[in-house]
Amino acid sequence: MKKSKPMPWRDPVLEEVIRILNTRNVSLAYLAEKSGVSASTMRNWINGTTRRPQRLTMEFAIRPMGYEMTIQRRK
Repeated sequence: MKKSKPMPWRDPVLEEVIRILNTRNVSLAYLAEKSGVSASTMRNWINGTTRRPQRLTMEFAIRPMGYEMTIQRRK
């Protein structure tokens, strides 16, 4: 997968999802099959076409890699 550099105008949660995608070294085709999120949708996240995707869509994309989104109380 092509590495993506951080874009300050992009959703910070999306930046973290992209970091996970890059470090796990899995194909978008595999994730699309396992998550139900299309490879083209994830490609749009990476190349910057989509700046603020739906949180639930990002959640579905990272679950096959063993991650989940959580809500934490601020300190």
